[in-house]
Amino acid sequence: PPAPLDRPVLARCTIARTQGREAKGVAKDDLAAGRQALGAHFRAAAPALIAAWRAAIAADPQLTASNALPRVQLVDHLPQWLASFADILAAVPGEPVADAAEARDAEAHGLQRWQQGYDLHDVTREWGCLHRCLVAELERFTAGHPELPAEVFAEARMKLAEQVTEAMSTSAQRYFQLERVEAAGA
Repeated sequence: PPAPLDRPVLARCTIARTQGREAKGVAKDDLAAGRQALGAHFRAAAPALIAAWRAAIAADPQLTASNALPRVQLVDHLPQWLASFADILAAVPGEPVADAAEARDAEAHGLQRWQQGYDLHDVTREWGCLHRCLVAELERFTAGHPELPAEVFAEARMKLAEQVTEAMSTSAQRYFQLERVEAAGA
């Protein structure tokens, strides 16, 4: 199974990228306000993001397992994961926020998909569909808010990459563990 990402290392990378920005003319208050606005936007956009994700899954010809699932099972842990992600967007880089809840939601996603008969390819493609929806929403927000510091968006892009990578890894790791346990018992 893949090794989990080292959150302290990721946090140090994020902090190193943002240190000294205040010295370059971006006030700490402007960064904080931008982060808060972005987090609030993603919280409010969660229903639309879920709808876009469902549409992306339905449009993906390589994903067929989801067609048999009731809507509530398809969406499962996504609202909680999106809420945690919005909190992370609003936080100072490197600040520990909702990591345990987000990891728990990703692990539960892997467990539930395994129980529903998904293969690992389907599990990771679902995360890929979500990632594309989140990137598109971040770019829409960026284009609509030129008044916010560019650093807010650079941080957000890195946070997005880190969170989706971690969630996909955690979900796949849980799925793989369950598959291995099942194979050992067979």
